[in-house]
Amino acid sequence: MTVLRVDNFAKGMNNYIGKSVLPVDIASNIVNAECSTGNLVPIKGTAYTGFDDPIKLDWHGTKDRSVAKWFNEYYWSDNVKLEYGGTKALGITPPSSLLTITPVTGELEGNYKYCYTYVMDGWESAPFTEGATIWYTSIKLSKQTGSFTLPSSYPKTITHIRVYRTIAEDFTFYLIGEYDKTNEGKTITDTISDLDLGLHPVIDSLNNFPPPQKGKFLTENEGVFYLAIDNKLYMSQISNPHAWNRGNWVGVKDTITGIASTYQGILIFTNNSTTKLLGNTIATLFVQNVPDTMGCPNWRTISKISNFPIWVSNDGICLFDGQNILLVSYQKITMPKQIICGETANDVYYLFHDTGVVCFDYRNNQSFRLLDIKCDYCWYDGIRNKFYLQLYNNEIHEFGAGENLTVYYESGWLSESELTYKNFRKLKVYSEGEVRIIFDVEDETIMDKYIKGNGWKQLFLPVSTGRYCVLKLQSNHLITEFMLDFEQQMQN
Repeated sequence: MTVLRVDNFAKGMNNYIGKSVLPVDIASNIVNAECSTGNLVPIKGTAYTGFDDPIKLDWHGTKDRSVAKWFNEYYWSDNVKLEYGGTKALGITPPSSLLTITPVTGELEGNYKYCYTYVMDGWESAPFTEGATIWYTSIKLSKQTGSFTLPSSYPKTITHIRVYRTIAEDFTFYLIGEYDKTNEGKTITDTISDLDLGLHPVIDSLNNFPPPQKGKFLTENEGVFYLAIDNKLYMSQISNPHAWNRGNWVGVKDTITGIASTYQGILIFTNNSTTKLLGNTIATLFVQNVPDTMGCPNWRTISKISNFPIWVSNDGICLFDGQNILLVSYQKITMPKQIICGETANDVYYLFHDTGVVCFDYRNNQSFRLLDIKCDYCWYDGIRNKFYLQLYNNEIHEFGAGENLTVYYESGWLSESELTYKNFRKLKVYSEGEVRIIFDVEDETIMDKYIKGNGWKQLFLPVSTGRYCVLKLQSNHLITEFMLDFEQQMQN
């Protein structure tokens, strides 16, 4: 008598290769079960949160826009920043008019230039709109100085105006002063000598333009924000999401389809390629082609697992380990055709598609399993440690907050040699509740029973002979192991 025993399901499933070549401890199908402990533990389903709007759960992404979080503030791709419960435009529109300078009695002598900038909560704009050819006021003074009147009404989001001036016959702009809204409409007389002005701060916002319009895939990495337009990747200045120098961009050969942050750089995806961008200023940028022709046609699948970027290419589920792209689904899982989105929660990557979920369990042998759950959009809240799914009817559900789902398990071929016939005699299954047991011999079902109770279930099989068998189990309760007794017979 031969006893075949399976008491560890931690290696998950493989529905790519044939059932005849699967090791007995790898299933051909596992649905709605978590198996990192070695047992088949039912996954809890979803429960409705009572909300249909992600903002009610402090989330500001949607299926159509990416979100970047930086110092507990949210930014998203249509150039918007969340602030004080409302929204502000990302970037500061520079002044579109010049200061009017009136000469009055003073001590300045020579040719001077004046300009001004807008300040929003400490962030400073450029002194001119993009493309402007004249952005400062020139004036010749002789024993005079300049007098100017501040705007009678600052733009709504502007908290201060900074005014700058050059030294005589120079082109470097130094700060004269910063004026808050209490100074709206006031006339200011410039009383600073050239000698003293040279000790004042120099303007450093000449290229602080708002982000380019119609940018996609907003991503932050090490204080730099990135946006893609067609085949160009634009970047903000370091630690300033409102300042985008139009010269700070790199191009790739094809249209950019997604961006992912990684250690010391950014991954730039097209449909069929991946490029790594190192450095965070235009002077330090280095573009590195990543081996393999695997891109990312669907940006909604991009996530991170153990700080490694993970996404879906045309070839399957990919993971970037810092040097190379690993095709982790290769010869392990049959990839679905209509992919919706992907997200990581507690080191498990959930890939939603039109009929369910493919789960890649990175922490547990990099194994695979499936779920009978659907959604149109999802996100993981790391602060609450909750995984939210937005369904097609816009209802937002919390994953893992519902009732136990029904576990489906299907083995590969259970046999020691397919060339040898067996007499299958007895089957034992251990579960903590009712279980449905289906037993097939050479694709013919010889037993289909529901067995109640907690503990071992022992069944004597109908007289059956074959080269192999397949066991299928269904239960809403934990399953720990099964054993199969059979006798081998030599073929005639």
